[in-house]
Amino acid sequence: PQNISIYIHIPFCLKMCFFCGCNSYALRQADVVDAYIKALIQEIKMVTSRLDKNRRVSQIHYGGGTPNAIPVEYLQEINELLFSTFQFIPEPEIAIEVNPAYLTYDQMTGLKKAGFNRFSLGIQDFSTDVLDAVNRDKPGMPVEELISFLKRDSPNIAVNLDFIYGLPKQTAVNFTETIRKAIELKPD
Repeated sequence: PQNISIYIHIPFCLKMCFFCGCNSYALRQADVVDAYIKALIQEIKMVTSRLDKNRRVSQIHYGGGTPNAIPVEYLQEINELLFSTFQFIPEPEIAIEVNPAYLTYDQMTGLKKAGFNRFSLGIQDFSTDVLDAVNRDKPGMPVEELISFLKRDSPNIAVNLDFIYGLPKQTAVNFTETIRKAIELKPD
């Protein structure tokens, strides 16, 4: 109770998945993202002015939507504001949910530089039939490559894999295969 956890909602997605129940929107115009980030920064400043500065931040979590649907520079700007405004516990968790379909090496490098130390890869399922049925793109590169790159030169970075069960075209057999593959990847 003496610490603070912060959740930052980024409601934009490059493509809407049919299963989504989140407050999210298809990203159509860059000026909408810019206006949202400006309003978010204004709200952070307003709320933080009312908080006890002796309370330390133990966690920041970015969710959505798809936080990696927007330029990394926006996420860096928000983190810089939070880092300069608050005191943090030693080794706080700075987490982000990402869609692996859109992760690039440059983006992962930028996210790591922005201070993120936990990445939730929204795999949902390894079956392309299931992903096609729910309008979700498959990862842009092998998941093992994503994990390896995120952890390279960054031993304190944690990677977890997010899955959903009960999707169209999922069966007990193919979902079991998804979980077996996840175990082989050895996420944190």
